[in-house]
Amino acid sequence: MATGAEAFTGEITKMLEHDALSKETIRRLEADLNVYKRAYEGLQADHLRDQKVKLEVEKQNAELEQKLKVGLSFDELLGLMRSFRVIELSFLLMETVPFSTLLSSHKATSAAISRRRSSLTQCSSI
Repeated sequence: MATGAEAFTGEITKMLEHDALSKETIRRLEADLNVYKRAYEGLQADHLRDQKVKLEVEKQNAELEQKLKVGLSFDELLGLMRSFRVIELSFLLMETVPFSTLLSSHKATSAAISRRRSSLTQCSSI
């Protein structure tokens, strides 16, 4: 039969084992948390880079629209379209912008170029 001291010693041993297991669990959770923190920081950096690219695309789009209103030569329009496509491709490679957004932007720009080409053709045939 166990004496009171032996029972007390057994309880203390169980508590110490439980404490060791708890410390190990906390250490694993902290390691996991650090992994998630690094991943989140990486995503934040990606987001900031994507925002810069988006602003550049919007700026180029505004410039293109302004030049279309002013009356740009067809060769100048093609040059702008080529630079715009490079930025479009960088968005696609990053997979941060839905393809439908890029497609609608590209279609709108292509339609503007087609209208400009038609008006130039009509002017030259007169």
